[in-house]
Amino acid sequence: MKRGVKIAIAAVAVIGIVAFIIYWNNPESVYRREISQLHSYVVAGDQKHTNQLLARTQAGGDWGKVERAVKDYVQDRADSISVLSQLQNNEDINAALDAESLKKNAPNFEEILKKLEQSKKELEAARARYDRIKTVDDAAKGLEGMDSKYIDEFKNCVSGDFTDDVRTNINDAFKMLQGMIDTYIKELNLLAKNPKAWSIASGSLKFSDNAIKKQYDAILDAVGSIK
Repeated sequence: MKRGVKIAIAAVAVIGIVAFIIYWNNPESVYRREISQLHSYVVAGDQKHTNQLLARTQAGGDWGKVERAVKDYVQDRADSISVLSQLQNNEDINAALDAESLKKNAPNFEEILKKLEQSKKELEAARARYDRIKTVDDAAKGLEGMDSKYIDEFKNCVSGDFTDDVRTNINDAFKMLQGMIDTYIKELNLLAKNPKAWSIASGSLKFSDNAIKKQYDAILDAVGSIK
């Protein structure tokens, strides 16, 4: 092979390598690789690697801002749902009005009320965090002022790869759990203020004061009104 041909081939190869490096390190390419990898970890339930990717920002410039916005969206949703799930499975909350719990914590219910109040604060904070990303338009507000192509990319990404098909159910779950905790707090406060109006007999809550029983039942009936 002639020297000139060899040089030409080498030059083409160098140009190809340089072009690939430029493409590989282009902010948009970096963004798309990072988000694709994140999605694969989320789908696989790989929390360790998901957390590693959520903690970093790889792309530069405006694509880096979009990457960060997508990751913040995923993080906010995951954290909110995690708090919801933990509280839903908290035995102290679920059993707060059980006969054994009432006997254990009577007459002032200080310990269980403290736990319920703390759980209420955690749930409210998680629900507020989830509400910030409940709709794509709300989640995109942090990108206002940027070129529309970046905003469109963010919206398409979170409503596509990272969509939450059970969003309505999650909203209902927040509402139901918040209503349950509020109800338990009110019920326990009522019992604490009227220790002689009730007792535990045969494993059940019994009332000796019908007026207090009506108040207790009214609080329980109002659980569905939480918004």
